[in-house]
Amino acid sequence: MSNYTFVPLVNGAKYELSSEKEKIFSIGNGNSGEFKVQLENSNHISKIEQKSDDNNKKFVVIHNILVLTGYAVDKKSFRLVSTLDPCDYVRGILIGGQIKQNNNQYKVKTITFAKHEVTNKLYFIRKSDFYLKDDVTINLSLQENESVGRTEYNSLNIDDNNMKGINELYKIDDPDAIEDLKKKLNEIVSYYTLKS
Repeated sequence: MSNYTFVPLVNGAKYELSSEKEKIFSIGNGNSGEFKVQLENSNHISKIEQKSDDNNKKFVVIHNILVLTGYAVDKKSFRLVSTLDPCDYVRGILIGGQIKQNNNQYKVKTITFAKHEVTNKLYFIRKSDFYLKDDVTINLSLQENESVGRTEYNSLNIDDNNMKGINELYKIDDPDAIEDLKKKLNEIVSYYTLKS
């Protein structure tokens, strides 16, 4: 069984990758609402690859951005909230690892799929083939005790400082490729949040 965690791509979140012996990918805002993913492998289902064109200018290719319908993001905790509205959705990356829980302030929901069901049961944009050697468990970080009211649509507007961990996770190190990644993510990622 392979573990993967859904990481929503949202405004205001800072994505970081630890340089410690055990690799931890975190999403937070420096104050509260942080959650961490203990990376178990680099075989992420969502792919971001750095490539070169004929003039040796670097760019990125993005594949398998996961879309979860019926969810919105809590702006403070960056965790998912079930809305039961099929029009609400959150887009993000599916990375190889498990949510690291330090306490019980939030809930982790796990969903298991047979390896041959993943591409049919999950909705990906920019879909490409990927190989899975085992069945898959997907971890979702959910906000507990959140009353759900209205939701609002958001377009991603991520900046260089906040996406540093994403660049490091996918080994995107060229300035042109980093700029291209930011531009492409801002173009393709949108999501719903709980209205304040």
